[in-house]
Amino acid sequence: MAATRAFAPAQLTYWSNNVQGLNSPEKRAHLHRRLWSAKASVVFLQETHLKGGDAPKLENRRFPLGFYANHPDTKKAGVAILFAHSVPFQTTQTLADPNGRFLFLRGTIADHEYTFACLYGPNRKQHTFMRQALAKLEKFRGGLLIAAGDLNMPLDPIRDTSRGQSAIPTHCLKATQRLLHKMGLVDCWRTYHPDARDYIHYSAVHGHYSRIDYIFMAQEYLNLLRSADIGIMDHSDHAPFVWNHKPSRVKRSTLERPKSQGGTGLPSITTYYQATHIHRLVDWHANPTTKQWVHIEKQQALGKIPAQLWLGETSFENIRTDNPMINATLQVWCRVRYNGNLTTA
Repeated sequence: MAATRAFAPAQLTYWSNNVQGLNSPEKRAHLHRRLWSAKASVVFLQETHLKGGDAPKLENRRFPLGFYANHPDTKKAGVAILFAHSVPFQTTQTLADPNGRFLFLRGTIADHEYTFACLYGPNRKQHTFMRQALAKLEKFRGGLLIAAGDLNMPLDPIRDTSRGQSAIPTHCLKATQRLLHKMGLVDCWRTYHPDARDYIHYSAVHGHYSRIDYIFMAQEYLNLLRSADIGIMDHSDHAPFVWNHKPSRVKRSTLERPKSQGGTGLPSITTYYQATHIHRLVDWHANPTTKQWVHIEKQQALGKIPAQLWLGETSFENIRTDNPMINATLQVWCRVRYNGNLTTA
């Protein structure tokens, strides 16, 4: 009997795109070829234009599980979330907008809880839609939250539009930014490309490019982010957005950056490492009855280490021992002395 390969959450790849209608069999077939080529695991689709309950289904043998939020009366709006056959998603709760503007799913994958949200913002009053949708999502969420979709607005016009401006009032954009920040949601693409300018949507009417499609994730899970890329426009004026959810590859500077600047606000790893070594050094000499480390120092260090800590810079740099633990601590102390401008006074 052939062995079944266990599912690993690190294999997930998310794919989001405004498909501008999927009522024709040709467009549906083309979509599935793109999904298979991209090796997508979880798919977020906006503007499917599927009507009510009699709409064609998007599932096939490669993507056997699908969830929908369709407009009941007309072929407009509409969002969907599809799962590849390799993803054992078990849904526990769903919330679908009756007008086809958002779809929330909550469930488990290999005993890990996830919340998936697909959003499609209107062309007007986008900030009102986001306020209402995010309020519902905040009550609905559980576990790792991933939200994707076409918001129909650039959150940072200077960097997210080719013209460097937006017709949407600044206070509306800032209101949406505050909502996302309050929920702890991070723009995946911007996290990997903090200063870059790349675009997903082309407006033929206005003649400019913009980035109005996003994938957000909860910042406490930012260590799972490996890459976020914008694809090529194909049969649509929107390019797909692909995010690979793999082992931690986030830059340390991003992890230590304040939350107000898009980071996770973690403490400095370097400072923590140095503090640990200095604490150990102090502990070695704090209790005169504890002689084991002092004995090792006398045997393997040149002279008395407590006295050497205050030597001049040139003399201190020449201190070397064969004991890697003692040597590491001495090197840390040297860096702390230099960076902290410590003196013998």
